[in-house]
Amino acid sequence: MGNQFANLIHEGKVWIRQRGEHFERSQQAHVIKARLSELQSARRAVIRRIGLQVAQIVVDVEDNVISKTRRALFGEDFAPSTNFARTASSSSTA
Repeated sequence: MGNQFANLIHEGKVWIRQRGEHFERSQQAHVIKARLSELQSARRAVIRRIGLQVAQIVVDVEDNVISKTRRALFGEDFAPSTNFARTASSSSTA
């Protein structure tokens, strides 16, 4: 994911350069460069939000699909040992 951010920033800078020297000095180019800088500095927050969403999806799948199937196949005996995903996601949101 870090490479995707780096590629996006690089492609933006290359695009500006390809538009020509006159465009590089324009107000529109400065706005684009500022947005690229904001994106680069917000990278950590974006990656964190993605991680939290993935953890929530894992918990939802566990609660809605896997736990029902496990209970149907094995009964309630295996339920306490499978709280891994729920514990991991609740500690990451704290």
